[in-house]
Amino acid sequence: MKDDDYVFLGEKPAGRQLTSNAVSQAFSKIVTELSLAKKNGGKPKDLRLYCLRKAFRKFMVVEEAYKEFWMCHTSTATHYVSRDPEYHRRLYAEGYDNLRLYKPDVEVEMVAKLTRENMELKRRLGEMNQRLRDIEVKIEEIGDIKEKIKREQLI
Repeated sequence: MKDDDYVFLGEKPAGRQLTSNAVSQAFSKIVTELSLAKKNGGKPKDLRLYCLRKAFRKFMVVEEAYKEFWMCHTSTATHYVSRDPEYHRRLYAEGYDNLRLYKPDVEVEMVAKLTRENMELKRRLGEMNQRLRDIEVKIEEIGDIKEKIKREQLI
């Protein structure tokens, strides 16, 4: 997917963005087919799209302004939120484990933690390698200057 692609697309006509009502109706149909909630006459079902939004807001571990931004709410706090998609992907990935409906095994949690630590160490190693290359370039420049001074002193 690209950054500007829609997450949910309509089937008819193909490829068009779904409206919020269409997403809600599709969710309701899936909930009924999976027997997660029964039709309640004219009343709302016990499990509806709103419940997912509430659960997301409750269990996602990230600053409130980011949750508001991701849920398309606007407030003074959301105006100051970064608009960088990669930054949001990283934040979302950090809180994703809290959105599970079950508690994963200790090994799964440990692997996830070690994976995050490994990625951070790789990032820091890349920064250190860049610094080392910069230092090597400066050392070469200093060596060239020393050689030039020696040649000028011999003349």
